[in-house]
Amino acid sequence: RGRPPRADVGGRLAPDGLICPLSLEIYEDPVMAADGFSYERREIENWFARGKRTSPKTNEELPHTFLMPNRDLKSTCQDFLDEVRKFAEM
Repeated sequence: RGRPPRADVGGRLAPDGLICPLSLEIYEDPVMAADGFSYERREIENWFARGKRTSPKTNEELPHTFLMPNRDLKSTCQDFLDEVRKFAEM
C-alpha cells in the first residue's frame, strides 16, 4: 500500500532499510544527507544537480548539500549480498 517495491536479489527481498528511496535498489555507495536520511550517492548527487535543495524524503529545505559516507549501511548491504550469494552457490 503506497510503499515502493523492495529489490529482489537472488530470489530474496532485500529489507527496506537496505533500499535507496530514490533508486529503489540496494545501496552500493550510501551517503547521509543533511536530512539524516541515506541515499545512493549518484542518486542524491543527481537530485542536487537538477537544482533541488530539498530533502527527497521530507521535501524540507536542506541546510547544506554535503554528503557523508554511511559506512555502516554499506557494510550491512555487503553482508546481505554476500549471504545471498553464499546460498545461491549451494
